[in-house]
Amino acid sequence: MRDAKPITYRERIYCRLCGARMSKVFALAPTPIANEYAAKPDHGSAKYPLELSQCSRCGHIQQRLTFDNLFADYKY
Repeated sequence: MRDAKPITYRERIYCRLCGARMSKVFALAPTPIANEYAAKPDHGSAKYPLELSQCSRCGHIQQRLTFDNLFADYKY
């Protein structure tokens, strides 16, 4: 099971490579964190946004959100 610390996230506005502003280009439905899928569908697993943004200057595509405490209980 995951630590008691909740997973929080914040939006990245600027590109990680060149620092220019980014715009959202693609979004999937909220998804459980890897290795935390429930045995039965919709059994209460926490779900988080999965969205991509593209840099207006260099074109780099990257995860729009930065997660804190994401791998607090990572088994590897």
